[in-house]
Amino acid sequence: MTFENARYWCHYKNPVTQSNLAIVQNQFTANFLASYARSVFGINDGTFWIGLSRAHNWNQWSWDNGTLLDGWNNFDSQHSKNYAGEKISNGQWTTFDDTEQQYFVCSYDPNSPPTFTPSTPPRPTTTTTTTTGKPTTTGGIQIG
Repeated sequence: MTFENARYWCHYKNPVTQSNLAIVQNQFTANFLASYARSVFGINDGTFWIGLSRAHNWNQWSWDNGTLLDGWNNFDSQHSKNYAGEKISNGQWTTFDDTEQQYFVCSYDPNSPPTFTPSTPPRPTTTTTTTTGKPTTTGGIQIG
């Protein structure tokens, strides 16, 4: 999925809650996401979109939730493009054009847990059939 399509999915299509493309604020989170991606996507190499982008090469990087990248970052030596992905093999970030097709990971604020609207399942319909009459035996099978 392209960066913008993945971003849109996290914002509006995620069945759990409104979320963002993954926000990675430390090495622990980067390593966790790489391990999670290996497990869920079933691959050991490749990349997935995280929620980090910039409008132009000279702009500051910002996260999908609007906060600026400040302090810690995990870029490899290749960060000349404007949309960031994380490498599954080592958790480092690299950049791509927004048209690249990548896996993606969504995240939400744990201080604002998702809310679920439980649905009331329909009551099962039951049909009861009663037979009246005397039991009889036909060919060894009792009918009644």
